[in-house]
Amino acid sequence: MITTSLAAMACADDVPITVKPRTQPYWEPAFKLVAGAIKTLRSLEVNTRSLSSKTQSTTQYVRAITTQFDSIEHLSQNLIALPTPPDSRLGHHYLADAIEGLVDIIRTTKRYQESRAPELLVHIITLTQRSRASLTSFVENLHATSPGIASEGFRQMLLDLGEFQINPHRVTMFGVFIGEFADEVEARARIGSRLAEIRMSPMHKQWVEGSRFPTIDAANAAAQEWISNGFKASIAEVVDLDLNLTETRPPATGSWTERSWARQTEFEISDLAVAEHGDLVIAIGRRGDVASYDMEGHSKWTNNLGIPLAHVTIEPSGSLIAAYAFDLLLLNADGSYVWQRPVALDNNQKLDQVVFSNDGKTLVARSTNASGMGRVFKLDRTGRLWGPTKDYIAALSVSIEPTTGVVGVGSSKKGVNQVVTITPDGALNQTFGVDGKPHKVLFGQNGTQTIVVTTDGILTFDSTGGTVLHRLDFPTTHASSTPDSGTIVLAGHTGLGAFRPDGTEVWKKIPVAAQDLALTKDYVIAQTDERTFQVFRSDGSRLGKLSMSSPITAFAMSKSNNLFITANRDRTIEAWQLPNRITKPDRFGY
Repeated sequence: MITTSLAAMACADDVPITVKPRTQPYWEPAFKLVAGAIKTLRSLEVNTRSLSSKTQSTTQYVRAITTQFDSIEHLSQNLIALPTPPDSRLGHHYLADAIEGLVDIIRTTKRYQESRAPELLVHIITLTQRSRASLTSFVENLHATSPGIASEGFRQMLLDLGEFQINPHRVTMFGVFIGEFADEVEARARIGSRLAEIRMSPMHKQWVEGSRFPTIDAANAAAQEWISNGFKASIAEVVDLDLNLTETRPPATGSWTERSWARQTEFEISDLAVAEHGDLVIAIGRRGDVASYDMEGHSKWTNNLGIPLAHVTIEPSGSLIAAYAFDLLLLNADGSYVWQRPVALDNNQKLDQVVFSNDGKTLVARSTNASGMGRVFKLDRTGRLWGPTKDYIAALSVSIEPTTGVVGVGSSKKGVNQVVTITPDGALNQTFGVDGKPHKVLFGQNGTQTIVVTTDGILTFDSTGGTVLHRLDFPTTHASSTPDSGTIVLAGHTGLGAFRPDGTEVWKKIPVAAQDLALTKDYVIAQTDERTFQVFRSDGSRLGKLSMSSPITAFAMSKSNNLFITANRDRTIEAWQLPNRITKPDRFGY
């Protein structure tokens, strides 16, 4: 067999052709590497600008840099795997220098975390500038030797980064230290989630640095807060970094994952609210602090209301603000008082929810159901109109029908789950029994349908006769709806689903475990862990992911312009502008 085959080959007419080993192409992976490096540089420079403008502290800046470690390591691995360049004139060493500079940022950041030496922060910024210079040299060399679409595109991307000059210098800050702890394990166990980052101070043994403040008064206030929580606290002068940044050319607008603005507060943020159709953002703290901003992050006013606060709700147009915990206080948009003193509604029961009517003239408040006695009250600018509701109602959720003003209450008491609707003047309207605990009560078809989201799924009732019109089984932990209740998004252990009130599936279930939801006509935002949001379009397709530098304490969505705003444990408010509304018809029907 072998001899015959060889003979056949020898007698063949075609002479065998020697095939050279095919070399792996250089350009495609190199171009991906350049694009990735520019994206990383942009993130680093955005945070440098934030540090300079004092919208980030040094701790927040370092934490933001660490979020780029995975991207930098990925770039380094791709550089190692890059084939030999086809021409030595291409300046490959410039590309290698750029990536190596980024890798050195990881090393320098880790050194700073151990020593807190401000000179290392300056070195991080210097390394960023060096990497950018090397990358620019590679792109310019590429343009000189092989001009084309790719080199022009990279030149524009680098141009879009903008230009700035920095003159760093040392400043004295006042650090608040918490202690004393035997080691970091004890510190973490006792401090828990009160700090986003817990590290033993390299200068003050057995103490953890909490925050840094520009004034001794602010540091004293923070120290007293720690002391009131049972900790020892001390204040010491610390050397920090101040950047004098001169913007010679501002950067071009970035992608939606690049935050639009960030602001720091002087207090730990417990809740956040955004006016759906107005120009108002409100953040509150548990000790009564309130900070007001417009949609571009400009500060409007600050105040301390003198009462504990847990939640805040804004009337849709932004004309009224309800701040509440055990008491309810109503404010005008400029921070002035509607009521001269807080209103206590329910015998020291904590208020858990406030909903404004569509016209903003009235509001409904719900006290907590932790004791099985959640009650409902209706108020306006003059005070209480009616309430509390009867004892057989133990409210879990409350809503107002936009056109009729009927109040819907989801109730659960001693195993009895029901929905109660109440007329605008406080009279009982209807009662519907449901199987699971009611998360949310919605209204559809101009109030003719009452839609109940329970732990078991969706039930749609005829509002007048109480007939069950539709039923959908979908184990649910969280739910949200479009402004007209035309689409309901459910989150449960089986995933994320979107449905019409009649049970029609809008898009296939997405295998995402959501801890909370926000919804507009265009987007579904699912919080998937303490630092991460997954963003989906209204047709169920995934837009992308947002990762925070510290745990999330609250978030809100401006439904009119798709501005997403978060409050983080490190006292920072951050805003992201999601892409403009989808112009083609989508499955939400808009």
